[in-house]
Amino acid sequence: MTDSADAGLFPLPLVAFEDYMLTDDCADYPATFFFRLRFAGRWDRAGLAAAAAVAVARHPLLRAVVRRSQSGRPEWVAAEDPQPAIDWHGGALPAAAPADWHIDLYRQTGLRIAVVEQGDATEMLLQFHHACCDGMGALQFIADLLQAYHERTSPSAANHPPRPLDPRRLRQRGKFGLTPLGYLLRLPVELAGLVGSLEYFLHRPAALAGPADGNACTAAGFPAILAHTFSQAETEDISRIAAREGGTVNDFLLRNLFVVASAWNVERDPKLRRRYVRIMVPMNLRGPADDAMPAANVVSMIHIDRRPHKAGSFNAQARLARVELRLCKKWRLGLTTVHYMQVFRRFRNGLKRLIPKHRCLGTTVLSNLGDPVRHIELPRQNGRIIVGGLTLEAIEPVPPVRPFTRASYGAVFYAGRLTLTVHYDPRCFTPEEGRELLDRFVAEIRRAIADGAE
Repeated sequence: MTDSADAGLFPLPLVAFEDYMLTDDCADYPATFFFRLRFAGRWDRAGLAAAAAVAVARHPLLRAVVRRSQSGRPEWVAAEDPQPAIDWHGGALPAAAPADWHIDLYRQTGLRIAVVEQGDATEMLLQFHHACCDGMGALQFIADLLQAYHERTSPSAANHPPRPLDPRRLRQRGKFGLTPLGYLLRLPVELAGLVGSLEYFLHRPAALAGPADGNACTAAGFPAILAHTFSQAETEDISRIAAREGGTVNDFLLRNLFVVASAWNVERDPKLRRRYVRIMVPMNLRGPADDAMPAANVVSMIHIDRRPHKAGSFNAQARLARVELRLCKKWRLGLTTVHYMQVFRRFRNGLKRLIPKHRCLGTTVLSNLGDPVRHIELPRQNGRIIVGGLTLEAIEPVPPVRPFTRASYGAVFYAGRLTLTVHYDPRCFTPEEGRELLDRFVAEIRRAIADGAE
């Protein structure tokens, strides 16, 4: 089977996580995430359009739309116009509201590309509807896009065939490699996971406290994205400290984000000292058998809850968070979240009840993608990818915001350096406060580096 052969694939029923994201989507809070790529150099427009066509042909869910089946269930069908729109801008993106970025999957495919040219520098903002794929799936598309462009614009370059993909694997995307016997053997783990699920429903986390003057905020700055890249030496220190503590960089980032979010709320409203701070953490559920799967959602979410006034010692909380994450990964406890999505969607409006928009479900989000482009076989200089005369200077992941989850953080390693991003809700925070949300996280990490060096 060739990479683009998907005859007989459609119509394809939506799995629970996709239905969840479709249900959560609305014009005011689009269920979309972004990747912002920064390049030195400028794109050949015709070459980029051709490369995008090649790349999207490998990922059926990025060239599909949703319709309702006769039974009323949503299903994927092939779009009449599968080519992603590429919008070109000079100088900067125009001011936009969330509704301007909304993707209606019933009418259009879940991928948009905006390119901003500023002299010899270029920014590319790729928008993905979360019902189509997760961050790792989006990075599969980005890798294919870069490789297709490189081969088109650099004919003398060595030809590296793209990784083989099998669209038929999409039919397994909601099964996570579990057989009926596997589900049965997981029952004890699922019962343990239910404890965390009850905590999710019973706790009432606080949103990040907004500014005193709400009139200073506007929706016209969406998406509001800020980024900071640590030096290579700082990045090495972060990895060294995390390893010395017996944990991962994700553990290190999580504990520092708890400090920042808790302090932020307590300083602005002391009553929030008794309210939970909840960090939502996406969990990749891919296994070796999923290597050939095109872009899709093979992901779940877990949550870590803390009350600021019961935080205890910093080191004790760090150890507790490390144990929680380790158990979630070892026992794949994110599957419990997917399983109760599957249960809720069996009832009329069940998913709407699961994700009410009138209260906070998570204080913030931390999505750490690691080093996602380390396997891309393209020329490099000083660790940076060279593609068709452009140098990829930075990759910036941008998780979505939703009602009362007013800021989301992303993390990625590229060219030996850690980049942090914050996507804040411009209706709740001014640009200055958005900058403070990122700067405080950076400062807390640098404080931890300094303490670790002593």
